[in-house]
Amino acid sequence: MKPLAPIYGFHGCDEASAEKIIKSGKFLKSATTSEWLGTGIYFWENDPLRALEWAKQRAKNPKVIGVIINPESCLDLSSRDASTLLKKGYQYVCEISRKVGTPIPQNKGRRHDKDEKNRMLDCAVINALFENVMPDTVSSVKSPFFEGNPAYPGAFFFEQTHTQICVKNPECIMGIFRVSDVSKWEPRFTS
Repeated sequence: MKPLAPIYGFHGCDEASAEKIIKSGKFLKSATTSEWLGTGIYFWENDPLRALEWAKQRAKNPKVIGVIINPESCLDLSSRDASTLLKKGYQYVCEISRKVGTPIPQNKGRRHDKDEKNRMLDCAVINALFENVMPDTVSSVKSPFFEGNPAYPGAFFFEQTHTQICVKNPECIMGIFRVSDVSKWEPRFTS
């Protein structure tokens, strides 16, 4: 069997956080109930420019950190088999909601967003997968997301389409590095 290529992930943050991460090797997990891929550490796959754009929206001194992620235990939601797992996660969420007597979480858009960015249902389903349906079998999950305006009139390709990776178990991060110049990385992934 051919070995899988490592996954390159890029994380946008402020300069102080970047230095803290580089020194400690530890990231803070995103843990709101609306995370697109559940609780974990988020990266853009092969897209340091998108990580920088995201950081510029939130930080005075934006920086990008790169990581190498072990692909062997990454659940790829773009594969056909993933829909079966997602259905199991959804069934678990429905079952728990019935038992507890709470409504099933819903994905909701923000006012002026075309995309449903508050993904409470998706977050609950992914968390259920990792915590209850298939615990300890995978360390990360990735999925494409289609965002932004159409690339051209009538297109189903969008300007901000990207693949996000959510690391559930930091042990699958094989290395962390500084990205000093995003423009030097872009040609590696776009050509």
